[in-house]
Amino acid sequence: MTQTSTFTRQQWATSFLNGLGNTNPSPQVVNWVVNWTTQEGNSVGNQAQFNLLNTTQPEAGSYGGGNQGNIQFFNSYSSGVQANVTTITNGNYPDLLNALQTNNFSALSSGSGNIVQEMKTWGTGWNAWYAGSPSTSVLSQQFPLNGSAITNNTGSSTGTSGTGGTSGTGMFNLPSAAEISSFFQRFMLIFFGGLIILIGISVVFFSSKEGKEAVETTAKAAAA
Repeated sequence: MTQTSTFTRQQWATSFLNGLGNTNPSPQVVNWVVNWTTQEGNSVGNQAQFNLLNTTQPEAGSYGGGNQGNIQFFNSYSSGVQANVTTITNGNYPDLLNALQTNNFSALSSGSGNIVQEMKTWGTGWNAWYAGSPSTSVLSQQFPLNGSAITNNTGSSTGTSGTGGTSGTGMFNLPSAAEISSFFQRFMLIFFGGLIILIGISVVFFSSKEGKEAVETTAKAAAA
């Protein structure tokens, strides 16, 4: 890719297809991938701007975020493309991969074979309109070709995901560390809050006449 200050969805889609081994992607297949990226919802200025297909596959220096908590934010164009290539070639998407590699626009546009199911595995789903021509506004979008959009980096992600998409359903689509921490904090608040309430109720009860009588009755029964 020519080093400029920006890139377009077409350029990203072409790099993605090149990474899959398609060195001469047809315009129709490039546009199909472009339409797929718009379904994923990435836009100019989004922290996941290098991850136009929203994979959860980490690369060195990436970290999880987004609505799921594990959509990867990358610090370079090449790492974003490579992560999506790694996901598509992980063995879960054989029909989709073959169609993208061989410019099989007919299979992509009709969802033939297992492509529909494989797109469900990705998480976004297959749509017939992917076969249409992208709008002028989509084709003219310019994305910054630098890592300035990467903020609040909390460290590199580890492990592999095997899924992509806005709502990926792969077996490794686990909660992020932030989600686990948030859940634990809420659990502790509820636990200790309930414990304090229980202690308060106990103090009030055993301070009452009925409570004292219950204690005395229990003590007498134990001594008998």
